Amino acid sequence: MYKFSIVTNIGVLGKTEDGGPYRGEILSIMAETKDGSRFSHITEFPCASTGIDDDDGSYFVEIDIFGACKRAETLLDEIEDCIIPSELDPEYWTEVSPVFGSPAYQSMNIAAIEDI
Repeated sequence: MYKFSIVTNIGVLGKTEDGGPYRGEILSIMAETKDGSRFSHITEFPCASTGIDDDDGSYFVEIDIFGACKRAETLLDEIEDCIIPSELDPEYWTEVSPVFGSPAYQSMNIAAIEDI
């Protein structure tokens, strides 16, 4: 059985005016098991974008936190309505680091120590 939630991360959303990386908030869907294992859905919802205005060539940042939240909530509702409680399709889900201190986290560290 999975518990689903919307989580935030920081990622590169575009370039700054001088060409560097523009970092901002990205929303995604996380599935978590009772033992602390976690899986992230491949779909991400950036809360901003950058670009160059076609008319005057000026740089801009467009922030759309509410739109990103709405899109993430819509996907979360679809997942909760459709997912089989014991299965996640590996085509759409990637295993990520388990919850710190959880049984899954502790077993991961034990396995790493045994490999030494």
